[in-house]
Amino acid sequence: MAEEKTFVWDGRTQRYRDKATGRFLRNETVLNIIQGNIQQKSNRLVGVLEDLLQGKITTGQFQRESLDTIKYLHVQQYLIGKGGFRRTTSQDYLQIARDLKDVHYPAFQGFIQDLQSGKLTEAQAKQRMRAFAIASNKSYHYGVKQSAVENGYRYAQRFLSAAEHCSDCPIYAALGVTDIRSLILPGEKCECRYNCKCYVRYYMDKP
Repeated sequence: MAEEKTFVWDGRTQRYRDKATGRFLRNETVLNIIQGNIQQKSNRLVGVLEDLLQGKITTGQFQRESLDTIKYLHVQQYLIGKGGFRRTTSQDYLQIARDLKDVHYPAFQGFIQDLQSGKLTEAQAKQRMRAFAIASNKSYHYGVKQSAVENGYRYAQRFLSAAEHCSDCPIYAALGVTDIRSLILPGEKCECRYNCKCYVRYYMDKP
């Protein structure tokens, strides 16, 4: 998506535009692409786990392949949110690397410990692997927010989608329009975590 030659990122509107027609790409289309990426990498992570459980690969190979897949997915999702490779700077990659190092890699090592100590059933282990893929939603939201900041957006508002939400999400949505830098992104500080279905709108001027 980030390298798709038929689409270009419009920083003013924070949307992708079709080069040929000039029309904006529907938000639903972008979300479908994001979820498609997550599903593909989720299947990959579960497949690597199955290889480990069947003795086809070593624990070391399992960790390397899993972490490479997790890293690739987070970079991919951030790029989509930011508007593509050409709009991504070294600071963006540092942000991704920091988040991986501080949050996702330690969580994966905790998973390895639980797996080796026999605390997880096979079904539970597979669900944990899928969760590592779903967690990349956070990187997508980071990318969108950073693009908005760089393009002059100063305010943001969090909304509830037509889905089940934890008790925290309605509180954040009720805050209304806030300064963009104080925005609590979907999945942050809420019980939904990476399954959060909230979405954000950005504004240059306070509505």
